[in-house]
Amino acid sequence: MTPYQRDLAAAARLAQDFVMPNNCRPPPLDSPYSMPNAPRAYRSGVHAGVDFLCSAAGDPVVSVLSGQVVVAAGGYTDPTPSEWNELLNAAIALGDTPAYTNAMLSGAYVVVDHGIIDGVGHVVSLYAHLDAVDPGIRPGLRVDAGQRLGGVGNTGTRAGASGNRYGQLHLHWNFYVGDRYLGAGLSTAETRAVYAELFSQAAGTGAGTPHPGDAALTPGPGPAEPGTITPIGRKPLAGPIPFEEARAAAELLSADIVVPSDCGPVPLDRASALPNAPRPYRSGIHQGIDFWCPALGQPAVAALAGRVVVAVGDFEDPTPLEWNQLLDTAAVLGTTPPYTLMMLYGNHMAVDHGIIDGVGHVVSLYAHLDGLEPGIRPGLRVEAGQPLGTIGNSGTRAGAAGAVHDQLHLHWELHIDGQYLGIGLSHEDTRAVYTALFGNASG
Repeated sequence: MTPYQRDLAAAARLAQDFVMPNNCRPPPLDSPYSMPNAPRAYRSGVHAGVDFLCSAAGDPVVSVLSGQVVVAAGGYTDPTPSEWNELLNAAIALGDTPAYTNAMLSGAYVVVDHGIIDGVGHVVSLYAHLDAVDPGIRPGLRVDAGQRLGGVGNTGTRAGASGNRYGQLHLHWNFYVGDRYLGAGLSTAETRAVYAELFSQAAGTGAGTPHPGDAALTPGPGPAEPGTITPIGRKPLAGPIPFEEARAAAELLSADIVVPSDCGPVPLDRASALPNAPRPYRSGIHQGIDFWCPALGQPAVAALAGRVVVAVGDFEDPTPLEWNQLLDTAAVLGTTPPYTLMMLYGNHMAVDHGIIDGVGHVVSLYAHLDGLEPGIRPGLRVEAGQPLGTIGNSGTRAGAAGAVHDQLHLHWELHIDGQYLGIGLSHEDTRAVYTALFGNASG
C-alpha cells in the first residue's frame, strides 16, 4: 500500500464520525497554500495542517472526533514584531523551523488525543491560533465530537504579534494519524483527495470527492518517509550526535552554562535522573536531567542567555484516572506520543539560545514548574541565571493526585539541532558529556 492509498483509506474510515472543526467557510481544498505540504518560506518550513479562514474573532472551534484533551495552552501572550522576526530569522538560517519555534507560532492551542482507532491507528488533532481556550477545557478532559474547545483568533501569527486582532483570523488545524500528519509527503492532488474524502460526510463542507490526475505523480514538498514527529511534525536529525561531538559541544557550552537549579549538586551519579534512563510507566526514554528539590518555591533559572519561545504557566493537572488513561495509550503504542509527553511536562518553558558557533542551534526546556515568574512570555530576552519560575510537580503522577509536596523536581533538557544532548549514548558516555557540560558551571 502506498502512502497515498494508506492515507486515503484512513480518511475514508474516519469520515463516518468526523465533524468539521470550524464552519467559517468551506474547507480550502482548492487553495494549496492553505493545505498540508505547502511551503512556508517565511520560516523555512512546511505547512502540516489545514487553514480555515474566518471573518470574525471567537467563531467556534470544535473537536472533530471524541477523545481526551491532552494539551490546553490558553495563557498565550504574543511576542513583539521584532522578537517574532528574530526567532524566525534563526529558522531561516537553519533552513528549518525548530520545534519550539513552531510551537510558539501555534499561539493559544488545544490538542485532542482520539486514541487508537481500529483500522487506522493512533489519531490526534490540533487546533491553533485560538483567541482563547474555553473555560473548563483542560488536560485529561473527555470531549465529544462537535464539542466546543475555543474560539478562532490569530495568536501566534504576524498579525497577532503586531497587535492587529482582526488580521489573519483563521483556525490552523493539524490531523495526525500514527506518527505523521495526514497527507505528509503527498502531491497537491493526492493531499486534496485525502482531505476531500475525510470531509465528505461532514455537514456543510461542499467538498466533493476529487480524484488525483497527472499532478499526483509530482512529489509534494513534505517529508517523504515516516519519522518520529515532534509536537509540530518536524523530523529530528537522521542519527544521534556521536559521543565525541556531544562532549565537544558540552565543553564549548560549559564556559557560559549556569546550573538551572541550586537545590543540590547536579545528580551525575544517579542514572535514573540523567538522559537515556528508561521510563517504563510511559513506554519512553528520559530526555533530560531531574534536579530534585526538598520544598516548593525553589527557583528554576535560565541556563544560558536567549529568548523564551514557549511559556506554559496555566497548566491544570488531569485526574489520576485521566492521567492513567492517556498513558495506557502510550503503553499500547510502545512509545510516548509527543503531545502526551508535553502534558507530562506540566507548566513548562523553553528558551531558544540561538545558533552557537561550534555547537549548533541550542534550546533548553524547564518542566514541572509550580508557576512562571511574572512577565515571562514568548519572545522575552532572558540572561543566564535569570529566574524563570519556581520548581513544582505539575504534570507528574503526584501532581495528578494532588500531592502538592511530592515528586518536587525540575526536569531540564538541553537540545542541539533538534536532539536532546546525549541521545542514544550509554550511561557512562551520557554522564561524561554532562560532567563536561557542568564542570565549570556556577550555581
